[in-house]
Amino acid sequence: MILKSPDPIRGLEDPTQKIIGKQKYRFNGRKERERFKLCWSARSVVYPELVMKQRPNAQYEPVQLLSFLTYAALTNDFVNDAAENYPLPEDEAPHPNTVFYRTKKLSVDEILDQFNSAMERIIEVAREKGALEGKLDLAIDLTDWRYYGDTY
Repeated sequence: MILKSPDPIRGLEDPTQKIIGKQKYRFNGRKERERFKLCWSARSVVYPELVMKQRPNAQYEPVQLLSFLTYAALTNDFVNDAAENYPLPEDEAPHPNTVFYRTKKLSVDEILDQFNSAMERIIEVAREKGALEGKLDLAIDLTDWRYYGDTY
């Protein structure tokens, strides 16, 4: 069940409630749309800095896997839950096991190097566009949330 503002012109000013399974999520629709737009537009800057270890004949391109991971992060879901809500037909979306398999091929150092490279590129592009002029309030939130479930 998704509750939306009845007026499509005004947009989603009222909080949106989304129930998935037994979990209830609340979103401010406008902020959610802006966050999605920002992240999807940043793909052209960030994705080239990220490398997924896979062979050339892999079923999914790295961009597809990274888009799936981006969607999971934006919806605050684990990969398994995000797979159920991913806005592509089931046969076109990567299976969670595929995503786990590809990410497990990366070492912690490789992931950190790619993260740092992507952050440097974001800052570089922001400087080029003049977004870092003057005083700034900047917040970076990193979560060290370990997964203690079954490993494959």
